[in-house]
Amino acid sequence: MAQRAWSVREAGEQDADALDALFTATMGSSRSRRHQAWRYWRNPAGRAPILVAETISGDIIGQYALWPTSFRVNGLHVAGAQSLDTLTHPRFQGQGMFTSLARACYEVAAAQGIQLLYGFPNPASYPGFIRRLEWTHVGSLPLFSRVLHADLVPGTSCLARGLATLAARAAPTAGSSGDLVITAQRPSTSDLETFGRRCPATSVIEVDRGGPFYDWRYAPDADRDYRWWSAFRGSQLVGWATWGTDPIVAYPRGVLADLQADSLLVRSALVGAALRDARRERVALMAGVSNCWKDWTAYARSGFVPHAKLPLIAKVLAPLEGAVDPLRMRSWRLQGSDLDTF
Repeated sequence: MAQRAWSVREAGEQDADALDALFTATMGSSRSRRHQAWRYWRNPAGRAPILVAETISGDIIGQYALWPTSFRVNGLHVAGAQSLDTLTHPRFQGQGMFTSLARACYEVAAAQGIQLLYGFPNPASYPGFIRRLEWTHVGSLPLFSRVLHADLVPGTSCLARGLATLAARAAPTAGSSGDLVITAQRPSTSDLETFGRRCPATSVIEVDRGGPFYDWRYAPDADRDYRWWSAFRGSQLVGWATWGTDPIVAYPRGVLADLQADSLLVRSALVGAALRDARRERVALMAGVSNCWKDWTAYARSGFVPHAKLPLIAKVLAPLEGAVDPLRMRSWRLQGSDLDTF
């Protein structure tokens, strides 16, 4: 192997232009500057650790980043992060950059107090995480889809479009029932936090949705045009669903980012409301992901079908308190926006 012509350093907001250039060179698309700021520098869970490879001339040619995530484990706060944005310039591949940047990033994260990492690697990066970086494959999350307008999905034959459209029209979209009222609005912050305290999770690792989480995660700067549907009985909030659009794919794809409810009936009604909204907006299909059987049931009632699995991997940087084992699938509760792509 030729002598390495680059060095590793931590990146900051002053590197915004160079990070944009690297993203465009490796991904073939660009991000808005406001999205980059939202993603890396405005996260209420903490500043993103970003390690970059830099040439002697000052060009950034590689990147590894972690997305800080505040976890709640049996009522305790655990500082975590999601692995994402692993980028290597095409002209510098095969030089061990991914491994070097990742290891340096984990050192920065540990010094920052981050205890637990998780991620959903693509097939190309999966072997590197498992074999070279000592991550553990915890399990897999099913990815669900529901076709809404098959004619908008490119590369689909006329016959397949016709069959998919008929299936979409025939599949149910569960809705309101009885005294349940569903409205197109975001619940108040106090309602969101009250609901979270009323339905605490035990013996699981889940993203802490308290405090400023919702104000940040579904902000306009996320560039996904998130919409809310809330369910009430009288004046009491009993659940909500949040869905947005995926700016990466070449057709209008919706993502069901958040689904919280106190019963299966409410879950199903909220999924139905989100689907009807997406259909009106001419979204081709809606995607959802979760490892919760209640979500699976609500998806099935509204015509979603599982069609792929996303590998969940984890890495422990510092021991966790309590009996929860982060390397076992049953210890996790994850859905939608717990993936950066949702």
